[in-house]
Amino acid sequence: MSATVVVGGALDEFANGLEFLVSSNTDEYGGGQVGGPGEVGRLLSQHLQISGFAVLFAVLIAVPFGLWLGHLGKGQLAASTVANVGRAVPALGVAAFLFAYLGPSKTNVIITLTLLAIPPLFTNTYVGIRQVDRDVVDAARGMGFSPLRILLRLELPMAL
Repeated sequence: MSATVVVGGALDEFANGLEFLVSSNTDEYGGGQVGGPGEVGRLLSQHLQISGFAVLFAVLIAVPFGLWLGHLGKGQLAASTVANVGRAVPALGVAAFLFAYLGPSKTNVIITLTLLAIPPLFTNTYVGIRQVDRDVVDAARGMGFSPLRILLRLELPMAL
C-alpha cells in the first residue's frame, strides 16, 4: 500500500467528519436528524455532563482519602497499590463488565470514568501532602496548630 493511498484515505475520513459537523442529514431508518450543528451541540453537552459528573464523583471519593492518609503519614502501600491497580485495569473491560450488569446507560459510563479517575487523583493528592517538609509540619505543631489546621492551612496550600 502506497503512502499516497493512506494519506488520501485519511483525508477522505477527515472530510467526512467535517461534513458531519456542518451539514444535517436525515436518518434513512428513523427519519431523525443526523449530524449538523444541532446534533454536535447535543452530543457535546451530553459528553460534558457525563465527564463533569465522573470527575466530580472521583474528586469527592479520592481527594479526602488522599488528604487523610497523606496527613497521617500512613497508607503508602495502599496509595501505591491503588495507583498500580487503577492503571492496570483496562477502561473497555470495566465498561463491558458494567454494561453486562447495568445495561447501556449514562450511569454505566459515569461509573466507569469515575473508577478510572480515582487512582491518579488519590495518588497525586497523597504524594502532594506527603512531600510537604516534615520540619515545617513539626514547627506548626510546636506553635500549637491543631491537626486539622495543619492540614488545611499548611499542608494543603503547600501541596497545591
